[in-house]
Amino acid sequence: MLTDNCKKFLPAALALMLIVSLAAAESRKTTMVFAVSAEPGAGSMDAVVMIDGKQLRVPFSDEQKDRQKRIAEEYFAAGRTYRLIFGGGEAGSVTVKSGAKDATACTPK
Repeated sequence: MLTDNCKKFLPAALALMLIVSLAAAESRKTTMVFAVSAEPGAGSMDAVVMIDGKQLRVPFSDEQKDRQKRIAEEYFAAGRTYRLIFGGGEAGSVTVKSGAKDATACTPK
């Protein structure tokens, strides 16, 4: 059974999913899926899965510090803007506010 706090947070966390394709990596056809959560004025985003062709891949594990750094530098660079998709349609955009050291800070629009 979910607690009241989980019931409040879960819909918001599930409601905002961000699917991103890097135009520069078009030949690779790799797509990163992020979970985005936000409250007025602040938000966060976490890498959930990489889609590589027909395969789903874990972006990195806790032990893969070098891989975490590469993912942060590539996908969480300050100023990066991504499409925000909700319910299968466009729902706006999200912009990374800070760089790789604080890779989860973002601003939904």
